[in-house]
Amino acid sequence: MNDLVVIKNPAKLPSTYQHFTPINAIFDSRSGNIVNQIVRFADVTVDVGRRRIMRNGEEVKVTPAEYKLLLYFLNNVDRALGRDAILNAAWGYDFYPKTRTVDAHIARLRRKLEPYPATPRHFLTIHRVGYRFLL
Repeated sequence: MNDLVVIKNPAKLPSTYQHFTPINAIFDSRSGNIVNQIVRFADVTVDVGRRRIMRNGEEVKVTPAEYKLLLYFLNNVDRALGRDAILNAAWGYDFYPKTRTVDAHIARLRRKLEPYPATPRHFLTIHRVGYRFLL
């Protein structure tokens, strides 16, 4: 299982980093805010405040839509998310039953962030439902 570490102050020593469970991984219940946090899963680091994503020490370029989609997944770890819910949250669409927008963007996130995009470990497809993000 991958550890998720939220770094609120990168200047602190690593021993002071907080370890979170998947359920409360993104939101610290005391602050309720992820704007100034750094989120890590596997070999990916997301610096939310700087809108910066690193993988294996190299910056990963993502579109604004891909970034919003990634944040939506990080806020909904291990939840089954339907395509309509994802469209509404990430793009503000109410209902577009035939669109492949979600599928195309998740495929791009897999290519950029998964170690083996053909066999994803983090961005999982739930057939006839949508997707699930796992740490």
